[in-house]
Amino acid sequence: MTVYYTGGEYFNRDLRMEAERQGYKLDNFGLYPLIRVGDTKYALHLIPCDNEHELFKFLGLKYIQPQYRDI
Repeated sequence: MTVYYTGGEYFNRDLRMEAERQGYKLDNFGLYPLIRVGDTKYALHLIPCDNEHELFKFLGLKYIQPQYRDI
């Protein structure tokens, strides 16, 4: 997923944390719904997001242009 490579360390960390807060796992391959069984989390099927705009929209976030990430 492009967003993983266009944001800095803190931006990516915060985006992953927000996704997890909403019940998803975000990594460099994509976005997955999470299920929790006790203390263990399992990522399910990949949620199709064709571009960064769709990912931000899916998570209910305002899109941030790459040049404004981590400033």
